[in-house]
Amino acid sequence: MCMSRAKYPLPKINSNFGLCGTPDQYNKNLGGKVKYRPTQTNDLDEIHQLYSDVIANSQTWGWDKHYPSKEMIQKDIESHELYCVEVNKQIIAVCQAGKIKDPNEVKNWQDKSIKNPGAFARITVHLDWRGKGIGKYLTQHILNTLYEHGFDGVRIKVAKDNLVARKLYDSLGFNNCGEVRLWDIDWLAYEKSLGKELGTPYCSNSNFEKYDN
Repeated sequence: MCMSRAKYPLPKINSNFGLCGTPDQYNKNLGGKVKYRPTQTNDLDEIHQLYSDVIANSQTWGWDKHYPSKEMIQKDIESHELYCVEVNKQIIAVCQAGKIKDPNEVKNWQDKSIKNPGAFARITVHLDWRGKGIGKYLTQHILNTLYEHGFDGVRIKVAKDNLVARKLYDSLGFNNCGEVRLWDIDWLAYEKSLGKELGTPYCSNSNFEKYDN
């Protein structure tokens, strides 16, 4: 990890979006201490249950009882590519991030300045914690993590019908590179250079800090 690289700003946010608050205020509003961290082997069952609950009770694209599998989650953990957000030691969101598995899968990338792109996938938030800014909190930390590991950009696929995710990535300054059809699903190819500022955060007064402890 290249710790000398500058980190992106992460917003101080609270449940009243549009208002800035300290990390302590944010934690108070969420009812506990928020922490971003790499996952560990003993998180496996909890993460698998989180995915299972999301698949059973909300709309997903390409996910089912076989994907993501417990074996896949374990491999992500062992490869140090799975990260989570927890509140009071309960995992409420997860995301896989690292090297692109198949760089030739999508052909319509546009930013030629990106030479070493990373990617993230299988991002989800516990149903009870949606609408509280957790997805954006996690995504911004993931961008920091990829940047610190030496990736100069990020390239992801977003289901065309996943309007919530598209709104999130648009707000973070991702570029929509057009449609791609894979696994009988219509996706949009999104990319972002990690040599640029993040998009507009929640707060307008530029009062940010990274909070992960």
